[in-house]
Amino acid sequence: MAPLPAISSADVFRVRRWDVVVLGTALPGLVAAARLGQRGLRVLVLEETPDGNTNDLLREPFLLVGAEPNGLLGSCLRELGVPLIDQRRFVAEEVAVQVCDREARVDLGAGTHTAEEWSSWGLAPRDDARDFVEALDAAADRELQILMETSLATRATQRAREALSPKRNGAHRGWPSGLDRAPGGLRALLEAPLSALSNAGEVPLPSESRARLLGGLLRGGVSIEGGEGQLRALLRRRIQSVYGEFRSIETPFQLVAVQQQPGLSVEGAREIWSGRALVLNAPMAALASVAEAETAELFAAPPIRWQRYGFHFQGPAGQLPECMADRVIWRGDDGGAPVALRVFRPRRSDQAFDLVASVVASAEDAEAEARAEQRVSSALRDLLPFSEEALQRVPRTPLQWDDDTLLAEPTQGSWPRSPQLRLSSRPLVFHLDRASVASLGSDGDLWLGWRAGDAIADDLA
Repeated sequence: MAPLPAISSADVFRVRRWDVVVLGTALPGLVAAARLGQRGLRVLVLEETPDGNTNDLLREPFLLVGAEPNGLLGSCLRELGVPLIDQRRFVAEEVAVQVCDREARVDLGAGTHTAEEWSSWGLAPRDDARDFVEALDAAADRELQILMETSLATRATQRAREALSPKRNGAHRGWPSGLDRAPGGLRALLEAPLSALSNAGEVPLPSESRARLLGGLLRGGVSIEGGEGQLRALLRRRIQSVYGEFRSIETPFQLVAVQQQPGLSVEGAREIWSGRALVLNAPMAALASVAEAETAELFAAPPIRWQRYGFHFQGPAGQLPECMADRVIWRGDDGGAPVALRVFRPRRSDQAFDLVASVVASAEDAEAEARAEQRVSSALRDLLPFSEEALQRVPRTPLQWDDDTLLAEPTQGSWPRSPQLRLSSRPLVFHLDRASVASLGSDGDLWLGWRAGDAIADDLA
């Protein structure tokens, strides 16, 4: 990383200091900030909030799994010190996702239920379906155990590489070989969720992450019930309840060094927000596009080629089919990109429901968003055929840099791989590289934030 421009002591700036400054509000950074605050460090989270309005439902993870005490989500919430009353809001559901086309609606979730679904829809004989589910569940559990046992160092060490090695404990890892003999229809069905569950653009997913993503569904999904807001709102409250605060910034901004500590200066202001450490929690290419010219080169990164385009709708609760799950992956019949739809149901039947739909498409094509919208419209016509007039589009304010819809495209896959956390030692700058865990979806985001929070706190101790 190029050095940060130093601010001379002769310059007249008011310097506000924290222990850690986190730039961006993607999920890993929120988890890391909560963990840093839990470890007793004062944290400032800087966010982009144009017109004071962002749509947090569009930024919620499509799927959460593992809220049980030994699951990744449950363990993370406990380690963050989330109050028990909030932990109890995470409720296990039998169905994780529903994969739909014009011919079938197949539930993927709790193992026995999933095996019955595969058999009932003619995707596999009953006994074979049970064998396939058991093999996939065991493979996902192996990957989870390795993930849970792995610590994140501030530099890629031999210990971390060995912990992530496919030869760990001599056990077979990755996609169960037995599923290679599964009927073609079942194998095609299992391909559809990968685009919705990972954050890796169009990169082929490693065998280990395929097993974790799909096998993770076999313990069921997780919904968040009652209380105020979803996961992001819960994390914000947790950060503010320990030693953290949030501020919004306008662009352009400049990263600087103040007495060998990293800081951030906003154009036109005579105040610098500085910390013992700076954590970059946004896509580097997006940061480069809004930073002042003097610091744009600090964020050197390949251009973003893929994006998840999201659309938010509201409609009367009566428009939802009874058989429709809260998380649906529509794959159509034309081989195009699958559409992920998530329903946020109202507390009362007379209230409107929220529906978030997303699809992955090129970020380099000027017409990509319009085509993504057409793709979503096709899914809605299939799944909610009588609701076209009832659904209302909710406007959204696009983000320039604090954007987690820009999908990474790692060159050598994203699992197993130990992320390079520290970018610079003087001043101390870290980067939460979502590309390193992109193929693990929300599990990867939670793990990266949790482990990075611990590693950064240890570095500052």
